[in-house]
Amino acid sequence: ISSVLLGSQPISKAATDPSAYDVMIASPVHRTLTRLVSTVQPVAELLKSNGPFTFFPPTDAAFVKLNSTDPATFNAVTTDSDLLSRVLQYHVVPGEVIEVERPLYRFYTTAMGGVLNVDITASKKSVAAGLDGSPRIINTAPTNNGVIQILDTVLIPPISATKTATKAILTSFVSNVEKQNLTETVDSLTNVTIFAPNNKAFTDFGSFLSSKGISLTNSMLQYELRLHIVPGILYTTDLLNMTTARNFRTIANDTISIRSTGGKIFINGTGNIDFAQVLLADVVHTGGVLHSTNNLI
Repeated sequence: ISSVLLGSQPISKAATDPSAYDVMIASPVHRTLTRLVSTVQPVAELLKSNGPFTFFPPTDAAFVKLNSTDPATFNAVTTDSDLLSRVLQYHVVPGEVIEVERPLYRFYTTAMGGVLNVDITASKKSVAAGLDGSPRIINTAPTNNGVIQILDTVLIPPISATKTATKAILTSFVSNVEKQNLTETVDSLTNVTIFAPNNKAFTDFGSFLSSKGISLTNSMLQYELRLHIVPGILYTTDLLNMTTARNFRTIANDTISIRSTGGKIFINGTGNIDFAQVLLADVVHTGGVLHSTNNLI
């Protein structure tokens, strides 16, 4: 089994293949994961179940890396049983046998409910979970209940929208949300797409208002912030297909227009002089997905 895990070639599935659980406990590079799974019985049973599912087991080196780069998160994951259960379930995609030998860009719902993105190109095989540096798939192993895609990084489940925006250095957006007492509102939303303007966009917006002698009131700012949130989840896989402009109603109860051209995504509101362009895309948070833009809508 260790040669299966450490080899470099994809291996065909056979009826005699072991379960995902058996592969994990026999692997010399998954000792930490095996120990952690043994403390969470529902996850152990899931890995022994009939499946099918895709399991993304992080290696021992992945846990060492997490401890080195983010010791607080490492300690929380390894000492908080509820968090550990969520993290382990985030590494399992039920009902899907995800192959990585052909180009793929798709979002999957995991066993814990959070979403992750599998991105396969000719030059990379990665799994995106928020802003965690695109963990790489380093090998594949077949199982009798699905497939294992081995990771070099521990996946951490999505966090709230405002914490995600902060991590993405969208601090002006977060600051304005806080000033308007909208943090709880924004973080409690589910199945939404947030188009969060970057810091420069807010600076430019302030300069524009100043040049026109306009004072930004609280009601204007609240409207602006709500205008950037659309009910429903729109990934770039959806947005790039909008070669003809489509209108969407926001939680500000007003309409914005989205279109794609030349592989770029643009958003327009009724008062826009310049279109807002999506720059940072497909950042998953607990309530849906966030895209950063270079302009306010």
